[in-house]
Amino acid sequence: MIFFTAVLSAINIALGFIFKSIIVKFVFYFALFFIATESIDYLTNANILPNGNSLSSVLSSLSPTIWWGLDLVAFDVVFPMILGAYVTRMILTMIPVIGPKG
Repeated sequence: MIFFTAVLSAINIALGFIFKSIIVKFVFYFALFFIATESIDYLTNANILPNGNSLSSVLSSLSPTIWWGLDLVAFDVVFPMILGAYVTRMILTMIPVIGPKG
């Protein structure tokens, strides 16, 4: 009988952890992801953010010397990483539990 209550207690603790912590965090972060992706799509469609064609025309106007320098520092790899890091930092600082205190 004692073994049964110990197993039942362990299952109760595990289920409590799963439903109180993991599922709530999944729903919260999915909502953050959905809001971020849909807001970017909306801002791009509203012509507030540049689309691929305008960026392509701006980048095609750069001189070969500038392109050489950008290729030297692997700009095509580094720029998306830096941009993603800044966006992630902005999103994380907006979350009241994780963001800066004070």
